[in-house]
Amino acid sequence: MTEREKWEAGLWYDANFDEELRIEREKAEERYTEFNQTRPSQKEKRAELLHKLLPGMAEDVVILPHFYTDYGYNCVIGAGSYLNHGAYLMDCAKITIGQHCFIGPGCGMYTAIHPILPQERNSGMELCKPITLGDNVWLGGDVTILPGVTIGSNTVIGAGSVVVKDIPSGVVAVGNPCKVVRPITEEDGILHSKGGPAEFSTVPLLFVENFALCAHDQADSAINTGIIAEAGLLDGGLTAGFELILLEVLVQRGKEDVPGA
Repeated sequence: MTEREKWEAGLWYDANFDEELRIEREKAEERYTEFNQTRPSQKEKRAELLHKLLPGMAEDVVILPHFYTDYGYNCVIGAGSYLNHGAYLMDCAKITIGQHCFIGPGCGMYTAIHPILPQERNSGMELCKPITLGDNVWLGGDVTILPGVTIGSNTVIGAGSVVVKDIPSGVVAVGNPCKVVRPITEEDGILHSKGGPAEFSTVPLLFVENFALCAHDQADSAINTGIIAEAGLLDGGLTAGFELILLEVLVQRGKEDVPGA
């Protein structure tokens, strides 16, 4: 069997010194290096490079540089997903990211397994296991996912976590090793948060027709909250730790930007 055949069969294979696989990794490196050197204004070029690198990527995916991957063609990324700066998809095995996933900065998904014994590890031998994320998964910054892990849909993984085992759907999980903290319920919604009907510490700016609601820690607390109450947001009260100021949205009138918008 060739090293590629061993690789595709899920067997130990020579990942480091096989020439065919080395050339394919180098091709991917050329593409992501070119992508990482593009300017923000070069949106069409970025999209073109990403689709060449990641043929399994849906049309409306956002990936910010710098981005890294081993092969690219073993990645499947669902519609509406967002990968922040510094993501590394080590796709020696298949990596599947569902629809509308948020991948925080510095996240790494590692499918490769190396031998424990140094003499075997130095020979370049490697084994791979796939990684799968369901739909609507949110990974906080610097999350690490290890080989063979599946994370269920609608789950949130806390920043800095190291995920070594499967995590079920619809939970908050955090830690090293990552463990389930609690299920996600309707009480986690903005209108049901602990700070009151709306906790603006996590939603600093909301637009309501011709007005913007801005969170600000030194605003005049004597503002007229009746207008806000009519919008059904605060029931006439101010959220704990934040004051609210009401600003006219001049952008909608074709004038100037609203500070902080």
